Amino acid sequence: MKINCEEATELCTRAQYGRLPIVNQLKLNFHLFMCKICGTFSKQNKILTKCMAEHVKRAHNGHAKLSDEEKETMIEVIKNEL
Repeated sequence: MKINCEEATELCTRAQYGRLPIVNQLKLNFHLFMCKICGTFSKQNKILTKCMAEHVKRAHNGHAKLSDEEKETMIEVIKNEL
């Protein structure tokens, strides 16, 4: 039932896109409960994915390259939401 941190980060990323069987979701949830580092990674990953999705929606011609200012703004958003 136990998974290591490397497996947890992979499952965490896959879970964001709804591609995780229930057994793996249970393993991940247990790991995140026990491991605060992976819990922080999970939160940061969700925030980053949300920020990037919003940026892509606003991007011109489908290009999603971030300016330095946008990168700094994103860093601030992540810091504030943690």
